[in-house]
Amino acid sequence: LHEPDFIQANRTLETAFSRNRKLPFHLLTLLFLNQVKSAMQRELEDFLEAVAPMASVSAAAVSLARRFLRPSVFSSLNSRLLERISAPMPGRRWHGLRVMAVDGSALRLLETDKLFKAFGGQHTAAAKGAQQIPMARASERYDVGTGLTWNALVEPYWVDERTLAAKHIAHTPTDAIIVHDRGYPSFYFIAQHQHDKRHFCMRVPRKSAPETDELFKDGAPASVIFELKANRHAIKRCKEHPLTARTITVRAVRCDISSGPEVLIASLLDGDLYPAADFKELYAMRWNVEGDFRTLKSRLQMENWTGKSVESVQQDVHARILTKNLVTVLQYLAQARVDAKRAARIAQNQKVTKHRQKVNLTNALHRCKFALLKCLLNPVLAGLEQLVGQLSKSINAERPGRTAPRLHPHGKSKGYATAYKQTR
Repeated sequence: LHEPDFIQANRTLETAFSRNRKLPFHLLTLLFLNQVKSAMQRELEDFLEAVAPMASVSAAAVSLARRFLRPSVFSSLNSRLLERISAPMPGRRWHGLRVMAVDGSALRLLETDKLFKAFGGQHTAAAKGAQQIPMARASERYDVGTGLTWNALVEPYWVDERTLAAKHIAHTPTDAIIVHDRGYPSFYFIAQHQHDKRHFCMRVPRKSAPETDELFKDGAPASVIFELKANRHAIKRCKEHPLTARTITVRAVRCDISSGPEVLIASLLDGDLYPAADFKELYAMRWNVEGDFRTLKSRLQMENWTGKSVESVQQDVHARILTKNLVTVLQYLAQARVDAKRAARIAQNQKVTKHRQKVNLTNALHRCKFALLKCLLNPVLAGLEQLVGQLSKSINAERPGRTAPRLHPHGKSKGYATAYKQTR
């Protein structure tokens, strides 16, 4: 927040504040990083009491000033954060590869004509009032090993998730493998991975190709390598991007998951380096991106919007992602302290718990409200160590293989997502 180029890029915002004698731009940025969930005036008063007790700013002034705050400020800060911690925070890997999961989700917006015109959405039936429900499409590239979101996109609702996912491929590190769920695989999508030279793993229907159907016959091998050919629709789609529609060599792997046997196709052709039996673990790691959307929507209440403009929607999404990443880094430091303490007890032949203890993310989000922004404004090592120490005290047992049934097995619940386990 204090780097010269960042200040130069936001000179317009700084000038607007000085003209109105209000908060400087970096405090406005921190305000939206402080997990704004309740009424703006209440959040603003609590925020000012923590950082500038003598200041007095109205919610209307903040609404006016945020017009100068570009949403790219938060995504740019997130990129800088990732550049600095990617090396010291390597995270868990699979066969030496960083695991990236790409997934999307629909965001329900405030019911205004302006948002519906900008993002589109859904129309309810005439019997239910024929309402227009504005909705946006969000997509994120999530590092499974660290719990960090590397990139996020917010587009109109009519843009499909596969189109958004294709935009993440070129920006993915070369030492990573991208894992996709059902609904993503298509020839042009696989061709995009090949064009950008990125490894992939996707879940496909059992009968998507004759070779994949052979995996379920008696005595069939666990994986098979075959050539994927483009049909006329795929050729047309490849020309639109543009991509070459030549034959692609892929590997199909049978994977027995909890819901039954499934088929994964991947670009990892070497069966000795990447055994078929290990793909079950790889695909299971993808589930963490689902939990990340739960964190963003429930714990951080992403759909609890702070404004009615298109820019405010973008600001809220990217601000909450940056907040989540900052807290995740602190959680990582706290987890290292918990693991070191456990290792020391084992080395001394002292009694330890049966399962590894994991720092609770919900509690970490709660602890970091106000405390995190104080550390950013006054980056003193003692204050940071105190906050990490507090996070390391709230732990839960990590029980591997634990599952729970879906609450709504026959479809999504009606209305908004339940904001359970709020951070405040």
